[in-house]
Amino acid sequence: MTFRNQFSRFHDSTLGVEEGTQPSPVNQLAPAKRHTIFNSMPESIPIGKPERGLVRRNTPVSQTDIAKVYADGNPDDLINATTAVTQAIGPDNKYLADTFGVKPNGLPYNVHVGFSNGEGASHLRCDSTTFQVAVTKSDAQLAAAFTTAEIVEVYEAVIKNGWDCGRSNGEGISRMLALQLHSDLKPLLTKPVTHWLQHGACDCISTNDANDRNADSNGCSVVFLDYLNQGLGYSWKDIVRTGGNTLAETYSKLTGDDSSTAYRNFMEALPSFTNGNFTDALSPFVNGSQLVLQW
Repeated sequence: MTFRNQFSRFHDSTLGVEEGTQPSPVNQLAPAKRHTIFNSMPESIPIGKPERGLVRRNTPVSQTDIAKVYADGNPDDLINATTAVTQAIGPDNKYLADTFGVKPNGLPYNVHVGFSNGEGASHLRCDSTTFQVAVTKSDAQLAAAFTTAEIVEVYEAVIKNGWDCGRSNGEGISRMLALQLHSDLKPLLTKPVTHWLQHGACDCISTNDANDRNADSNGCSVVFLDYLNQGLGYSWKDIVRTGGNTLAETYSKLTGDDSSTAYRNFMEALPSFTNGNFTDALSPFVNGSQLVLQW
């Protein structure tokens, strides 16, 4: 997953590691298809130059039964980022285990944290517990939030009830659950919401977009999940364990309404939906009781 410039995911970076092992030396790294979140990281991260990719020094900085955290660069420079991950990963994993009601295989997590000219996180497969996390020096604390979003995707793969980390429903739930634990993600999550509204508010819940870096479907997904939680009052535990191959199917399972009504009911509710996380993003598009879109 990747954040920052367009709040899509960090897809198609390089890692070149096997589960439970440290990455290979820099000159042995090979490009690999990756699942990413909050992506502003480059499609292929240029390895080896400070501020233009992760410097693969892989210095261990902490180890527990839950996670091994590595500094991919100077450990002193990365102390704020690696400390944030170390402190948050245990409690966050506990919350997610309770929310999903399942336990992932392949622990401990292996979290490689470094600086890059983009921000986000990625892993090779949805069930992969080895993560590459990239932050800028000014936003080092976001490393913990990005890591948590990746952990959500591991749980999606374990529960196997329709959430797909490579599609918009899985991207949306990973972002929203990370937001519950890390409120500093809100500005990054808000950007695609505005993008979705500015581009006509497409129905991105009746289908499950296979491009998890699409700002429109990502914006739609997070607002719709916010609506299920804050608007209709369903707990995150209920939403997650209900699942579905589309968000409209999740809605139908929760409410008993036909899935074909999900988008219409959602859009009708948005003008008065004032208690959610994205009210500030929605309000410029509301005139009276109507949602006014300019596309």
